[in-house]
Amino acid sequence: MWILVLFDLPTETKKERRDASIFRKKLIQDGFSMFQFSIYLRHCPSKENMNVHIERINSLEIWNYSQIEKKKNPKQDHNS
Repeated sequence: MWILVLFDLPTETKKERRDASIFRKKLIQDGFSMFQFSIYLRHCPSKENMNVHIERINSLEIWNYSQIEKKKNPKQDHNS
């Protein structure tokens, strides 16, 4: 079984770049290999092992690293 992690983190500020780098380093520390800059893979020999690594990813609480805001496009009219 394989775990595929895809992400697109904000990197506009120095803090956001640092936080994205920390996230990538933690994936590598957990045995993931970089496939592309924001795509990481890890082979797991069993479903139980896969669940362990998925829980580790979830525990990274990536949303705490960078605040993600939803902004409505003022030019967008949903009533038309």
